[in-house]
Amino acid sequence: MKSECEIYEMLRPFRLKWKNIGVSDLVCAVMLVEEKPERIHALHKEVYMVIAAERCCTWRAIETSVRRVLEEAWSHNRRHMETLVGYPLDSCPTAAEFIYICANYVPKRSAEDIK
Repeated sequence: MKSECEIYEMLRPFRLKWKNIGVSDLVCAVMLVEEKPERIHALHKEVYMVIAAERCCTWRAIETSVRRVLEEAWSHNRRHMETLVGYPLDSCPTAAEFIYICANYVPKRSAEDIK
């Protein structure tokens, strides 16, 4: 399982503003889905509502902040997003798709890492 630091490192090429609460919402969402992948099928109830309860806000606020961060990431570094996905993208993925992509991303290992 990826640590919080590893997820932030994966997101670094997007040049996101780390003070933006949406970035931490995205990281929490990725960690929850990575922990239990089936949560992606009940994203509002099992991810957004869990984060909202911790932050004392609505699940819609969490969803909105995650979508805004996603749009910012897409505009800053589309190429890195395609690297995470593994193929060219015609449009920005949905929030659910991006959370799932990040939760399941395994960096390609170099020959030196394998040794």
